[in-house]
Amino acid sequence: MDLLRDALDFVRPALQSDGGDLTLLGVREDGVVEIEMIGACRTCPLSMVTLTAGIEAVVLQRVPGATGVVSQLPQPVESSSAPSFSPAEALVAAQESKQAPAPLKP
Repeated sequence: MDLLRDALDFVRPALQSDGGDLTLLGVREDGVVEIEMIGACRTCPLSMVTLTAGIEAVVLQRVPGATGVVSQLPQPVESSSAPSFSPAEALVAAQESKQAPAPLKP
């Protein structure tokens, strides 16, 4: 287990530099390591690449008996708490509501 923790600690700074991290959930009998990606990693579109090319590659190289790494999927946002507009639409609306600055006089 120490080798596994060391392997995860090796990749952790790269995750943390982008606002993410991981939590070790456990190891299955078949050697699959279960983690939860947290912080920015939960919603990052590249999290699967990070998981397979980064985390899993390091774990398989450094931890004898490890057969893979899987991540718990992020929980969906409840529809009642989700905004009815996208952040981009909110920015456009905010910009449109501002009055244009007065033209400069020559």
